[in-house]
Amino acid sequence: PNEQGIALYTQQLTESLRLASPDVQDQLRVAGRDTYRMVLSAAFNLPSLIEESKTKGELSVVDARNMMHKVSLRMQDPEVLEKVAKLCSVSVAMNDSPEAKQIDLARKHTVVQNVMVEDVYLTDKEGSVSLVQELGFGEGEEGYIRMQSALAEHQG
Repeated sequence: PNEQGIALYTQQLTESLRLASPDVQDQLRVAGRDTYRMVLSAAFNLPSLIEESKTKGELSVVDARNMMHKVSLRMQDPEVLEKVAKLCSVSVAMNDSPEAKQIDLARKHTVVQNVMVEDVYLTDKEGSVSLVQELGFGEGEEGYIRMQSALAEHQG
């Protein structure tokens, strides 16, 4: 397994979904969403995630859009952008080989992910609460996981 294999799988799945009936498309979407929630629940030892999604119902597309708007506003904060730029400006590539460039790209991807989670979702903003708290998902990593579970209905 590598990125090329994942890209090929994604391309073939997209094509299959395009050709499938709407009913099959919806069944696959729901199966993917539920699988993602099961993985989150198991990986972070939060068995209540599955039950919460059943009792609270799904997040509306309007609410999901509004949440992601707040995320995008925090992402555009000059401090966040400056931090990403600073951390990504340092190259760890030892040479110009494709492998070294791929390693450097993967490192930059990790930097962006870490800044997103820590500085966008989890950091308290100017004496206020973190974004996951503001959106009603609780504090810290658990709040972030609950938010990801709620958004699962509208991903990919």
